[in-house]
Amino acid sequence: MLVKVIEGCTRIVGKSQGYLGLPLRDVLINCSVNGPNTPAMEIAFEPTPKEIEGLKEGKSLVLRILGRTPPPIAMWVDSSKSPSKGAEPMTMSDRIEMIGDLQDLERISALFKEATGAPDQVTSVLDKTISNMRRLLNGTA
Repeated sequence: MLVKVIEGCTRIVGKSQGYLGLPLRDVLINCSVNGPNTPAMEIAFEPTPKEIEGLKEGKSLVLRILGRTPPPIAMWVDSSKSPSKGAEPMTMSDRIEMIGDLQDLERISALFKEATGAPDQVTSVLDKTISNMRRLLNGTA
C-alpha cells in the first residue's frame, strides 16, 4: 500500500520516532460507544496495481497494529474521489521526499506568519504551494 496525504491532512505522525511519517486527518465523529464529538484519526492508502489484482482474486486486506491491545478501528473504500487517469504513480521515495518538503514548507510558513504577525504575499504563495503539493500527493492535481 502507498501512503497518501489525505485530503484535509492536519498532521504527520511517526517521523520523529524513525518511521516514514504517516499523514492523517483529525476528525470528530458521532460514535455509538463514546458519543458525539469523539476524536478520531483518518489515514489514506492507495493499493498498488499488484495489490489491486490480489484483492480482485479475493485476497484479504491486512492491517498490522503494533502492540498487544488494538484500538477501535474501521476501514472503508473512499468513493468521494476517483483516481487520477493517465498519471504515472509516484514512487514511495518520491512521496516521502514530497511529504518532507511539505512539512518543511508548513513550518516555514508558520514561522514566517508568527514573525511578521500577518499573512502577506509570501505566505500566500507558500500556502498555495502547500495546497498544490497536497493535491499532487492525493492524486487530485
